Amino acid sequence: RNAEIVILDEPTSGLDPIQIREIRKLIKEIAQEHSVILSTHILPEVEMLCDRVKIINQGSLVFNDTTQALQQQMKSSSLLVTLESAPSLEILEQLHGVNIVTALSDSRFKIQYQPEHNPTQALLKSAITQQWQLTSLSPEQHSLEDVFMNIIRQEDEQKGDKV
Repeated sequence: RNAEIVILDEPTSGLDPIQIREIRKLIKEIAQEHSVILSTHILPEVEMLCDRVKIINQGSLVFNDTTQALQQQMKSSSLLVTLESAPSLEILEQLHGVNIVTALSDSRFKIQYQPEHNPTQALLKSAITQQWQLTSLSPEQHSLEDVFMNIIRQEDEQKGDKV
């Protein structure tokens, strides 16, 4: 109770969902008055509970920043689009800033773009004027697991290993 730092190693491992909620609530309460070091492999728990993240790979610190900085890495330069009257891939690739268009189905596409040239406005304008029947448009979001694996992969590649 009087400790300045509380260290928790996999505090929700093996618990049922109700117990997990209670432990997470308790961790948040403890963090109001104490520093909490949380060791976990449960990445959504990191998002929910932590202000800072340190990722250790093979004994080396490979990431040390805020959860906000980690979430920035989760952002993608891709859009997921559904067009019921879809144009050809070539037409979509002509939109300003678009690098690659991948057909996920007859009407669903992944549009990768240059980060400084988001094509959303051009896509909306073309969808209206060309009557492509846009039914969904959303930014692709990388999961925390994807970001974690990418950080580890980059670190291993720098060391000459492969994940």
